[in-house]
Amino acid sequence: MQNLDKFMKKVEKQPDGCWLWTGANNYKYGHFKLNNEIYAHRSSFILHGNEIPEGMLVLHKCDVPLCVNPNHLFLGSHADNMQDKVDKNRQSRGTKKVEKMPIGLNSTTIIRLLGGPTKVAKMLGISVPAVSMWQNGDIPYDKLVILAATLEKQSHGLVNRKTLFPESYKLIWPELD
Repeated sequence: MQNLDKFMKKVEKQPDGCWLWTGANNYKYGHFKLNNEIYAHRSSFILHGNEIPEGMLVLHKCDVPLCVNPNHLFLGSHADNMQDKVDKNRQSRGTKKVEKMPIGLNSTTIIRLLGGPTKVAKMLGISVPAVSMWQNGDIPYDKLVILAATLEKQSHGLVNRKTLFPESYKLIWPELD
């Protein structure tokens, strides 16, 4: 129980159900040492009463690498992980990777314009690691679209969807034209 309490102090629960890891991370996955486990999502799976058989991976239903909500995690093989990636269109093929990131203003510029990662996190009601994930291009496209709409509203027009997605905003939001 002591490990779980220590673990949960580094978790920030989000409105979408994700539990974002706010402790040490490698800018993709959280780190929490439990027995021989290093990754926070694997540790969460164990701390919440599950076992990880040898050779199995702990995968994310939500596709948020910093999420440690045990209800968003499931066991799978390497082949399952690769199929999950294909099913969710996360594999890099030509321009697919680019579509995950803003095409106009880059995230670093937007974050700087709005006062830095801490201020953006507070403005959006998300954690600083979530802002870092966006900055590094690790947020899936659909969540980025929601983030863009929220940024537009919260920045009072300083950032808008047309500047974030100048090439594709008409396809995403036809009502803006």
